[in-house]
Amino acid sequence: RRGFRAMSPRPEHPNPIFHRERWLGLNGPKWEFAIRKSSEETPPLEWDGNITVPFCLQSELSGTSSSLPRSELQQLRPPHAKPLRKGQALWYRLQLPRIPPAWRDEDLRVILHIGACSFTSTVIVNRTTFPEHVGASTPIRLDITGALRTSGSGSGQGQGGAGARDEVLVRCTDREETRDELLPVGKQCRKNYSGQGPFLSTVYSNVTGIWQSVWLEAVPRVHLDRVKVVTLAPDQTGTRSWRLALYPELSSSPTAGGGSSSLWLEATLFDTLDCSGAEVTSARAQLQQQPRTSAAATTAPGLEFSVPPSATRLWSPEDPHLFGLRLRLLAERARVVDEVFSYVGLRSVRCEKDQVLLNGKPLYMRFVLDQGYYPDGLWTAPSSGALAKDITLAQSLGFNGARLHQKVFEPLFYFYADLHGFMVASEYPDWPGEKTRRWDLPEVYRSIVRKEWKSTVDNLHNHPSIIMWTTLNEMGPSGGWKYNVGPGGGFRSWRTASARERSIWEHQEFVKSLVAVVRRRDRQNRPVHDVSGWVHVPAARPDLWSFHDYSQTPEKLKRVLEDPPAKYVEGRKGQPL
Repeated sequence: RRGFRAMSPRPEHPNPIFHRERWLGLNGPKWEFAIRKSSEETPPLEWDGNITVPFCLQSELSGTSSSLPRSELQQLRPPHAKPLRKGQALWYRLQLPRIPPAWRDEDLRVILHIGACSFTSTVIVNRTTFPEHVGASTPIRLDITGALRTSGSGSGQGQGGAGARDEVLVRCTDREETRDELLPVGKQCRKNYSGQGPFLSTVYSNVTGIWQSVWLEAVPRVHLDRVKVVTLAPDQTGTRSWRLALYPELSSSPTAGGGSSSLWLEATLFDTLDCSGAEVTSARAQLQQQPRTSAAATTAPGLEFSVPPSATRLWSPEDPHLFGLRLRLLAERARVVDEVFSYVGLRSVRCEKDQVLLNGKPLYMRFVLDQGYYPDGLWTAPSSGALAKDITLAQSLGFNGARLHQKVFEPLFYFYADLHGFMVASEYPDWPGEKTRRWDLPEVYRSIVRKEWKSTVDNLHNHPSIIMWTTLNEMGPSGGWKYNVGPGGGFRSWRTASARERSIWEHQEFVKSLVAVVRRRDRQNRPVHDVSGWVHVPAARPDLWSFHDYSQTPEKLKRVLEDPPAKYVEGRKGQPL
């Protein structure tokens, strides 16, 4: 294990806010790659060379330049590398290191995590093919126990028996999901952006394949898939204390001994991030049996408890204190079934009139726009230190946060933002890679965005640094700064509506659905935009609107901020961001 991780360019645990002690990193240069026709369903017999994971195919740090076929070299090189061609697929292969002997317990499951892989991915372990994953910004999490040759029983579905090495294959495509090749890729350059033109400086190289860390994790058959943590201020609870409410989601694995109704959730709060300091408080509650709402997880009632006033220390940019949080799933006689380490920052955020309030006090957001591109790693930072440096550099220049623009950043970035008190507005990379298509988009595109947006809000839920959500960027039809159409608001009926009116209506409903995702899934009730900049959707009932001004001189910007156009504020002055 140490030998495999020692050569890894990113050896740290990829998700500090939800981690277990039993894990094994798979980053590094031992992966092989090949570019083949997407019509070929079987793995390549020969491989083009090695690729360093977690860096994408087009990046310098992937190490693929010397191995790429000459026909692909110019196509796939920065600064404006293109995606794979239509009809091409990228294959990965890795011979897994030996599974640690302690993981071969019959009550343990082996989970394969791929932090993110662009764009459509299929994972094959030995001869077992797992369901296809669509999207570039959300994690892949697979229980591969039954496919392993080195599983706890010493046998698996693959050939070669218990003594053979396990093999992981990943197959990726870039453009196969929509007929017109429109996919939510953020600032990746596609056909209308590539080459010369006025927009060249605002877009970047494409990202194909694995671009976040890959690791294995050993979990019990019954385990915590996720625990949403909500911090409740005294004015929300009517008490003198801050309270924590926990909403656990359990795996759908078969229960061991008594079923989920005999399980308890225990939460222990520590005064230090690493859970090595003094215990602040602890609470326990029995989890009740509930109907499963999906094949992935079931949600049990929340555990709620108070933080002693004497130990209360709020999270803020001035004092970003993080409490360590140990979560345990217990069975009869307090037997520990599962244990997860996390952390929490006590803070509240809400909008009130023209202001954003942090911990009940007015907040002036002096944010930088962070697009998360690196010259050598593209969407992937070359090291964890590079992630932290982006934050500390922005703070040294007087910024107290960032709008994370057109990209879902890797979990480690949000960890450093939590640690350094760096506030962020998190957003989805919705741009379709074509500047002329900002709203009239196919339903397959919208369905991908909805699915990934739900996963994004769930996965990033607990980070205190996230103080607001942004659904879309500068999306909407031209000709106005806001719209509200539909029966009674623009046209009488669908039957008599023009094609443009119908498209606007469909886009409006799309925006409303994304705002509704945040309302339903973010138990912390953070403020949410409808669209950042350009055209807004009042019917979505967002918490705030934002407007983009591209003044290129300090003098012009000063005039705009001192006497903003009426369309920018609609009766409210607000504040610049």
